[in-house]
Amino acid sequence: MWCWPPDLDAIVFTEQVMPVLASLQIPMTVYASSEDKALRTSVQLHGFARVGSAGKEIVVGEGVETSALVDGGQRASQRYKLTPRPNGLAPRYWEMAR
Repeated sequence: MWCWPPDLDAIVFTEQVMPVLASLQIPMTVYASSEDKALRTSVQLHGFARVGSAGKEIVVGEGVETSALVDGGQRASQRYKLTPRPNGLAPRYWEMAR
């Protein structure tokens, strides 16, 4: 699995990172949200869309699947198909059921 920071410039990602991933045929999913306060702040500070931004700036392209996460402000325990996984520590983490 490849993880990229959602606060990366979307243009840099689409022009420099996605072509490499497509050529390597490495499966990757970008999870985007329009409700992420940190990303909205970053867009305002930088003036550019970020990789994790949803809406009209959502990142799509060859070699990358994109999933917009919409939760309507619900807590994880209220979201459909999320299951808590104990890890012996607090807070818990949540896994999406298949």
